[in-house]
Amino acid sequence: GKRLGGAVPKVLTPLWGRASVAWPVVAARKAGVERLVVVGGEHLPAIEKALAAHPVRCVRQERPRGTGDALLSAATALEGASGPLVVLY
Repeated sequence: GKRLGGAVPKVLTPLWGRASVAWPVVAARKAGVERLVVVGGEHLPAIEKALAAHPVRCVRQERPRGTGDALLSAATALEGASGPLVVLY
């Protein structure tokens, strides 16, 4: 991202050997989360590539309009889910 001083989007910035987006994914898996949905925008193909080794479903948010809109973007991927919902970002 711009504030990080590079051309790489924040979610793809490497931190200790993996893209920053992978850290909450790994933590959620270790905590027992079974179903993970990652919402991305224009960089979704690169996010999918960065998470290829992780069992997640990626969905596109057409325009970045905040967390609530990201949840709406994930609605189809969350159909049939039950139990607690945790939002990480």
